[in-house]
Amino acid sequence: MASAVPSYEVRVAAAGDAAAIARLNRDVQALHVANCGWLFKPGGLASAEIVDLIQKPGVIMLVALDGDQVEGYLFAELMELPETTLTRSYKALLVHHLAVAANKRRRGMASALAAPLAGHARRLGATMITANVWSFNRASIAFFEGLGFTRYVDRLWRQVDAPTPT
Repeated sequence: MASAVPSYEVRVAAAGDAAAIARLNRDVQALHVANCGWLFKPGGLASAEIVDLIQKPGVIMLVALDGDQVEGYLFAELMELPETTLTRSYKALLVHHLAVAANKRRRGMASALAAPLAGHARRLGATMITANVWSFNRASIAFFEGLGFTRYVDRLWRQVDAPTPT
């Protein structure tokens, strides 16, 4: 007999959630540092920075709770791209971060966090949802592709001289 998929409360983050989001963000940042340490700094967002983001117009900060504990968060931001000679203008809701506590992964929490994105995008006038995902984060790529996201641009880079982390 298959076990039931847990249901999680997902809500808009409040200032009181900042410490829990900061804790989860440290795991996100550690993954980036481990894979691209010349660029990413150890640590993570401070609670005060998260409070500022929560209050910023156009930012969607959601939290997922297991019981009364914040165990996941999603940070997205409205991006308004102007018309240029070559491209049309558009609005997109850009997912910057999606994080779930290590002991809660693969249980539906990330999907629960992503579920309200389309409604938030519509409310903000966005016609698409995008996600920035680094190529080393294969699990995140697979997750978003599983939600129907498709690649639309790949950025390539080559170092001339490797910077020294400070």
